[in-house]
Amino acid sequence: MMLLFCFAPAGLGAEIVTDEPLRLQVLRTEFPKATISTGHRAEKRPQESLAPEMQPLWDVMKDALVNETEYQVVGPAEKGEEGPAGNVISSNGQRFSDKRRVRLLLYQWRSKSDSSTSLLAVLNYSFPEAIPARCCRAIGKVLLLSPSGDHVLAKVDQMPNAFTTFTAVKFLDAGNTGNEKLLIGVDFAGAGTVGMNSAVFDLSNQKLTTLGWLTTAVYFGLEKEEEVMFTTTLDEQRTRLSKENRVWFVKKTYIEKGKHFPKPITSNTSIRLNSKGVPLDWL
Repeated sequence: MMLLFCFAPAGLGAEIVTDEPLRLQVLRTEFPKATISTGHRAEKRPQESLAPEMQPLWDVMKDALVNETEYQVVGPAEKGEEGPAGNVISSNGQRFSDKRRVRLLLYQWRSKSDSSTSLLAVLNYSFPEAIPARCCRAIGKVLLLSPSGDHVLAKVDQMPNAFTTFTAVKFLDAGNTGNEKLLIGVDFAGAGTVGMNSAVFDLSNQKLTTLGWLTTAVYFGLEKEEEVMFTTTLDEQRTRLSKENRVWFVKKTYIEKGKHFPKPITSNTSIRLNSKGVPLDWL
């Protein structure tokens, strides 16, 4: 059987995959025991009512999969899904929801270093029947798969505390080498805290190697004397031209040690890329 793959450019080595049979194959590979319904556009979540001083934070914490198709994936909760799937009230004593709402962002990626071709899938999903649904608990996965989508080569599924969504998925050519890296942004929350972490991965040699990560936006207000808020935006030009093996960001600090600035203080920060890999300990 011959499949006609449909791609759209997303970077030097990455192309967005729109071919529906291939997308469904990726979902069947990750959820082999599940029934998968044909996708539809996900409903946009309502905008929360926020304090005006918090708006800069929410402006940078976008939902990177907001326009992606949503699939219904029905199958038993697997290991690692018990928390987001739990607390279901059922007449038959079922403890975990078996219905997932899954959004998928899929790329075909070509490595310049070893000329290999892989698929890169970003999955973001929750269990709508869990109580309370979508509240502070969701599952995120980054998968590197074979070109046909039938074999997982590498996986990242450790997300920060109270993860709900990916805030960025972007391919970068740090240092203008022609070999792109993957930048992933994820949200997190805790007591008096909400923010965003960003990590950079190398996809070469059929692996997902974490090269570095950084908290790229945060608000902490549990103790007013230690209150802090800053945001960052990716500096693509400096990242591309830099020879320091770093991914650069422009940082704006709005609150520091309880002091609210009339205008944000602008500085620079970066993720230093370690070619040997680093632990992804953003939990």
